[in-house]
Amino acid sequence: MANNIKLSQSDYKLLYALEKDARKSVSKIAKEIRESKQKTYYRIKRLEKLGLILGYYAIIDVSNLGYTTYRIYLNLKNVDNVRRKEIIDFFVGIPEVAHVFSFDNIFDLGVGIVVKNVQDFHNVWHRVMKYKRNIANYHISIYSPIYHFTRTFLSPDTKDIPEILVLGAEQEIQYDDKDLAVLKSIASNVRKPIVDVAKEINESPQFVISRIKSLEKKKVIQGYKPIIDWGALGYDYYKVNITLSNIDKINELFSFCHTNPYIVQVDKTIGGWDFEFELFVRNKEHFNEIMDALTKKFPDTIEEYTLFMFDKVYKTTFFPV
Repeated sequence: MANNIKLSQSDYKLLYALEKDARKSVSKIAKEIRESKQKTYYRIKRLEKLGLILGYYAIIDVSNLGYTTYRIYLNLKNVDNVRRKEIIDFFVGIPEVAHVFSFDNIFDLGVGIVVKNVQDFHNVWHRVMKYKRNIANYHISIYSPIYHFTRTFLSPDTKDIPEILVLGAEQEIQYDDKDLAVLKSIASNVRKPIVDVAKEINESPQFVISRIKSLEKKKVIQGYKPIIDWGALGYDYYKVNITLSNIDKINELFSFCHTNPYIVQVDKTIGGWDFEFELFVRNKEHFNEIMDALTKKFPDTIEEYTLFMFDKVYKTTFFPV
């Protein structure tokens, strides 16, 4: 893992260009950041080699394909390091599992399971119950929907308003096996050359381009992002789950989150907390500044909040289908 990486303003411009669209060609990125194509290509490869850029993924709204995401928080018991790793590896290996991560407090693990219906979820959960003697307690909720914000704290221009990507708010669409093949091919590497995708699915490059554009238009593909080692940039990843005394100002709460550059996601859930959001902070003092501003703005709305501190991500994909 990269540590203490010092970036120039041009590096940040590059990261922000990728944040807005990680599928952009090197030529387009170079034009956007006003740099030569050769220098831009070198800068990308350098950040990849340093381990700051770990990859590139597509944000795919699987709800449009008829899937639902269940979130499970778990506390473990009677586990040593070997048993804990076994359980984590078990979750990572389940095809329907999209996300596996650990926390530093409250819960030990968080898991996201993507399935077509309740029976499919039950089938996965039945497999999980092989570790029942190691699960102290758990909490299940359903995402409905999730709002991703552009991570504008990367931008040299502090006036940028984050774009909102919505997962879970659209109607189910018609799709076929070729759509799924295209999504599978690009889900974990959106900078993969089109000719390589075409070869994988036995179609022409023009066919692939057409299908990608169609999936973007239908909002199945919501965007393309870089995978960044945020710790190397000096950021910690937190999640805040809020209990509200009332929901009268929930839209104003959302606007506060949307316009704060360090808040990057709002989660709406069934069975979770009243209001949930995720953010990157430089340290605990930075976190306290944001929360002080929030609680002062909504003194009669926020009853209490619970802070979750992300520890490590073991698996993340937007297409476990």
